[in-house]
Amino acid sequence: VVAHSIGLSMHRFGTFIVQHALEYGSDKQQARLVSKLCHSISLLSRNNDACMVLDKALAVGVGQSQDVIARAILDCDGALGDMAHTRRGHVVVVFLLQVMGGHLLERAGQILRACEKSLRTTRFGRIVLKALTGQCGGGARTQDADFDA
Repeated sequence: VVAHSIGLSMHRFGTFIVQHALEYGSDKQQARLVSKLCHSISLLSRNNDACMVLDKALAVGVGQSQDVIARAILDCDGALGDMAHTRRGHVVVVFLLQVMGGHLLERAGQILRACEKSLRTTRFGRIVLKALTGQCGGGARTQDADFDA
């Protein structure tokens, strides 16, 4: 699974295989998957199905692995802004805003404010902007409560 994780992550059904491996794989497999995903953030962040894999990697990861994924997304030019506009990507961005702190949160805010005008044009972008300004409560990880945006 690790060897083919990038292709599987971007496939409508393959994404579930990678998510399963992230959730139930050994610590070593999970670490290898996270490393492989981080090296392909540029590609994965622009694919709706792959964003579900990134969401799962963040959800099952703790501490250091969340930090590694967050840094990879922030370091990839345009990834955070692109994800913020999409159905599945915005969930990842909102989650990142909730778990990041300090320098990473400040950097994410700068990136998102730079593309605020385009974020306001999409429903998912508006949800991200609400999360950025702290208007979303603890349930921002589920998008149902935020459809009025």
